[in-house]
This record gives sequence, structure tokens and C-alpha cells, in this order.
Amino acid sequence: FPSHDNTLIMDMLFEAGIPNTALDVPTFIEYYSWDAAPGVMPFEDVPPVLDLFVQHGIQLGIVTNAYQTAPMRQRELKTQSLWHYFQHCLITAADVGRLKPHPSIFQAALSALNVQPHETVFVGDNLVADVLGSQRMGMKAVWRKVAHHHYSQATQESILPDATITDFTQLFPHLDAWFPAWR
Repeated sequence: FPSHDNTLIMDMLFEAGIPNTALDVPTFIEYYSWDAAPGVMPFEDVPPVLDLFVQHGIQLGIVTNAYQTAPMRQRELKTQSLWHYFQHCLITAADVGRLKPHPSIFQAALSALNVQPHETVFVGDNLVADVLGSQRMGMKAVWRKVAHHHYSQATQESILPDATITDFTQLFPHLDAWFPAWR
């Protein structure tokens, strides 16, 4: 396991007499059957927007503070029919060993996609982890404002995203302004 946070599983297996070197990680994950939680679905506006990005040659990636390794998250994305969008860049905190807003997790994504920060737009729902972290790297940062995240007035005034959206289709005018030739 390349993860820093899967030590509990590894410790349990070791205690059961299975040395870490005896594990075939892909097979273990397959049998573990890590899938999306029942009822978890992508936002309705996401797949059509991702389809349009792919049609226009836009590279896509995911950077997540997940404690699961990339292969485990990959299984979730496959059950949601989303994996094909992100197969070139799925970066988890478990694999990198750092949480957003640490620069190394963003740098891992930039390296995976072979892009520069000024060529990148990062969309996230967390002002500190996503917006502040990506802006510090030199990326455009879009805050997807969702009802379940509440921030103090001071936080909202001190972290200013390059754009704020509530629906992924609202990205289009911002992308048109920042990258007029993108489509």
C-alpha cells in the first residue's frame, strides 16, 4: 500500500499473520470491493460539462484529500461511470502524504497532466483547501459553493476565489474570459 493512512488495514493483516510483502494490492482492492457509498451520485450538471471538456481536448484531474489510495477511489469513479474522465490524473492525499492546501498535492496533479499552474483551473468546494491551495500554486481557483459548507464572514472575505459557481455550467463564461480559445 503506498498510502500513509492505510496503516490500520496493514496492521490488522500483520496481526493476522500476513506480512505486508505478501499482499497483491490490486487483487486485495478488488476483493475488498471498495465502491461508492449507496446513494452517492455525481451532481447532474457534472457529466455533460465533463463531456464538453473532453470534446475540446481539456485535460481533467481529481485532487482529493481522501484517505483512500487512488486505486480505491478509481473503483468509486468506475461505479459512477466517471473514471474515463480522470484516468490520467487522480491524486489522493493518501498517496502523496499531504493534504490540500499543501503545495505537493497540487504539484503532483500538475506533473501528472504535464501542465503549468497558469494553464490550470482548479474547481473545488473548500475555500481553504481548494481555493487558497490552488491560488498559492498560481492556478485560477473556482469555488463551487455548496449548501453544506459554511464559512465565517472573515474567511469568505480573506479568501477570494477567481470565480464562484453553484452549477458547473457556470464555468463556461469564466473559461471563455481566461482562455478564449479553449473551445
